[in-house]
Amino acid sequence: MILFSIFHTTSQDIAKSDLFADIVSLLVIVFVAVALVMFRKSYGAQQITRGILPGIIMLFMAACLKTINDIYRLPWIIRYVLTDAFIAIAGIYVGITFIVLIKKLYASSNIDQLTGCFNKECFQGFLRLELARSNRKKQKLSLLYIDVDNFKAVNDRMGHAVGDIFLRELAQTIQKSVRASDVVVRWGGDEFAVVLPDSNQAQARDIIARITGSVDTKFQDFYGATISISIGMAIFPDEAGTPDELIRVADEQMYKIKTSKKAK
Repeated sequence: MILFSIFHTTSQDIAKSDLFADIVSLLVIVFVAVALVMFRKSYGAQQITRGILPGIIMLFMAACLKTINDIYRLPWIIRYVLTDAFIAIAGIYVGITFIVLIKKLYASSNIDQLTGCFNKECFQGFLRLELARSNRKKQKLSLLYIDVDNFKAVNDRMGHAVGDIFLRELAQTIQKSVRASDVVVRWGGDEFAVVLPDSNQAQARDIIARITGSVDTKFQDFYGATISISIGMAIFPDEAGTPDELIRVADEQMYKIKTSKKAK
């Protein structure tokens, strides 16, 4: 009788413990789901919510089934086939989805959302790596700095929506005009940069001519306006030895070209 009493008490304690764990699990799942829904306004949260929320709902349903089972001791087939299998499938789904979304979010953090080009933050690290590689292999590297002439007037006259369309089309035009090994970056606003690995001055000038020609043709009549660009150039290691120096030299060259256009 004593052993039965101990066993019965222990079984009750285990049942209470399982029930408590189930309730805590339910509360955690509800908290995570509510948190995801509350933070939907940010891009990342929207992606995570759309991807993981179905799995969270599955986990919630499985936890509910398990809680009901702990209270009412339903047949074993419900516990092992439905509940445990449901939890396993939901856990695998959430895990795989979370990994995929993290990879997508990491990639999106390096991409400018408007143009699809790499962003400024990604560019800084990439340029340092390319300069180190060029220095090690004793190769030249060229940097182009591109600015749209009178872009403010385009925005003021046509509106920001048309300005965004122009920036997207400009980015596509630049990307089609460079080599597969070159990297196009949206520096900010209407400014772009292009990294040309293993390129000397003559090669960089050829690419500048291609970009300029494509832009002149593409935007000869853009919503009734003719739009042009100014491109500055800097060569590593001839004109600069560090990323900051390379950017400064290219920017200065671009500004000189832009100024000379205004003087005409």
